[in-house]
Amino acid sequence: MYRYIIFLIFCFSNLFLQASPYTPESIPDVRLQDKYNHVSNPDGIIDTSDVQEINSLLNNLEDSLTIEVQVVAVQSIGEEDTRMFANKLFNLWGIGLKEEDNGLLILLVIDQREIVFETGYGMEEILPDALCYRMQQEYMVPYLKDNEFSAGMREGVKEVTNYLLNHYTKNIKNTQRSNIEIIWEKISSSTLLSSLFFIYVFITLSFAISFIVYNYKSNKKITDAYPAERLIIADSKVSLASLGCVFVFFPITSIIDLLWYYLIFRINLSNKASVCPNCHQKGFRKLKKSIGNAYLSDYEKMEIKLGTVNHFVFQCSKCSNISKYKIESENSAYQRCPSCSTLSFKEESQETIVASTFETEGERDVTYECKMCNYTQTVREKIPVCSMFSNDSGSDSGSSGGSSWSSSRGGSHGGGSSGGGGSKSRF
Repeated sequence: MYRYIIFLIFCFSNLFLQASPYTPESIPDVRLQDKYNHVSNPDGIIDTSDVQEINSLLNNLEDSLTIEVQVVAVQSIGEEDTRMFANKLFNLWGIGLKEEDNGLLILLVIDQREIVFETGYGMEEILPDALCYRMQQEYMVPYLKDNEFSAGMREGVKEVTNYLLNHYTKNIKNTQRSNIEIIWEKISSSTLLSSLFFIYVFITLSFAISFIVYNYKSNKKITDAYPAERLIIADSKVSLASLGCVFVFFPITSIIDLLWYYLIFRINLSNKASVCPNCHQKGFRKLKKSIGNAYLSDYEKMEIKLGTVNHFVFQCSKCSNISKYKIESENSAYQRCPSCSTLSFKEESQETIVASTFETEGERDVTYECKMCNYTQTVREKIPVCSMFSNDSGSDSGSSGGSSWSSSRGGSHGGGSSGGGGSKSRF
């Protein structure tokens, strides 16, 4: 009889503990006990097999690139905002190396039905907010909507690790250069061959440079999109002003490339873009802004107003099909809003909480606001120690928070910090 009573008390106490919302301090930091464990899963949301696969992926990533990724899945954090919670937890644990701030936190909160990516300062360029949001929407949300939480976390980690490994592999390949000196030594014995080689290299480079100047933006932005979208990019990115000094040094090849662009590439692209993607007949045309604006949402109109995104509307004269295309500004100070996903989220103010000195760091609150939905978010940032060479007391990418450790493989974290970069998605 007593055994049954004890068993019931144990079950009810477990239910009570599981229902209690977590705080950043109460979530188990599994790396303190096992340096190869990257998954804090106190409620058993992620299956054991998926935990093992995630750990295998993240250990390989950390061994290869020193990037530390921590995965957390909990039932509830109460009423606290998931982005603020992730930022606190990231800085409490100090995810990533202190010198590089190359950490990433992936947080799943079941009762709020939100998935959050929180990036370190050093990862914000590699994993910008828009890319984090796209990864969540394409690889995680479809599973999470169907309550397949374990599979969603597994697939999300797969995509993140694959992207990071491919990103650094491409950079390494791009930094490798062929040894021109060896080639030059082989042909230097012959004056004629040397001269021909020089002329060949000069002509090839002149064509390549002038060609790239005219077309690289349109080709690198979208290479396999529908022709209408490529036509928009070509119109907005390629202009005579792009000629610059290339025309001065390579006038003949620049003129040839210019003629090729307008007489062959541009005409061919215009013909392809006039074919409707719906009925496959010619008659697909871009609408004037005064007409096309009627098909844009309030979010898209706000992005046009702020200059963060240019939206274009096409309509087919045959089947009346409407298609919309967009180009995001590359130099905008706005970010994508975590609440409404509009590119209208911008820093509004800073308030120093504790001023930094020559010996200690300070703190300040940075407030961001969305111009579309008025969503605001305040992030606590570290102010680095004052330097005798600079009067700037603002934050920089080398500031750190959380615990300070000499190595991310020492059974803990490396002392990295987050400035609020990342994204969240509801499911």
